[in-house]
Amino acid sequence: MKYLFKFVLIVSAFCSTHMHAKPPEYFTQNIDEEYRALLFHLHDLLPKSELPLAYLPSFTPFNLLDIHANSFKNDESKRQFINFNFGVLGASMLNVDKQTLAKLPSLAICKKDDCLQRRLTIINEFLQPAADELARFQETAGLSLIQQTSIDVYRINNTFITPAELIVYRPSKEAGFVPSAHFERVSGLEKAPNTQALSDILYKLRVLMNQFSVAAITKANNLSINVIFEGLGDNHWGVVIHSQNSIPKVGDTNHLGLEYDTIQRISQTAFYYQTN
Repeated sequence: MKYLFKFVLIVSAFCSTHMHAKPPEYFTQNIDEEYRALLFHLHDLLPKSELPLAYLPSFTPFNLLDIHANSFKNDESKRQFINFNFGVLGASMLNVDKQTLAKLPSLAICKKDDCLQRRLTIINEFLQPAADELARFQETAGLSLIQQTSIDVYRINNTFITPAELIVYRPSKEAGFVPSAHFERVSGLEKAPNTQALSDILYKLRVLMNQFSVAAITKANNLSINVIFEGLGDNHWGVVIHSQNSIPKVGDTNHLGLEYDTIQRISQTAFYYQTN
């Protein structure tokens, strides 16, 4: 009960501060209610931990605590919400002081040449063996996202998979939150044949993701694939392959609404990026 009370106090404080004077355009009363319902669901789902940063892996791109508002159309609103969500859930679940919490997203930021070169080397080492599997990912209908925490704990589209169960989320009505407070529990992959088929298709790719510490892979559009190696909040880094358009510029936004801070061409149709 004490943990739940802390949870409610923190979200109330963040919401009141965040909405003081002139509320952001996106945070309507209905969205506020959807978000609070989601927070209570997460409280019920996740066991209490007093260990600092115990839940930090769950904040990585498209993991359970990296909530996305898929109905938002405005890129600025998307970024505001991503950072707002990190602040709310980070304050309630990471057990660190405010200064440490504020610095955490910068862990994904690289500004030095030697760091950039290490990232480019990792990207190249991943793309070579993964080329066929990435093509298969792109060609598979009904597949838009694969996220992986470990080889046995991962996400396909809106379904979170563990050895114990599957949780299939439906986007919330107003904001399109995923995860959301609308979900179905399934006892195992054998009870979800469509998801099991996708899991089988993705197995070799997931092995490579595990080997090279790739956080998530998403379809950016009909041809382009966004391979996200690491990220917290709105700070991601990775590579976009099969880019249909010209290589973007610093300050442009990607399909998730995140602003490019660094861009480096890798080939005619691929580029390294960092968002911030």
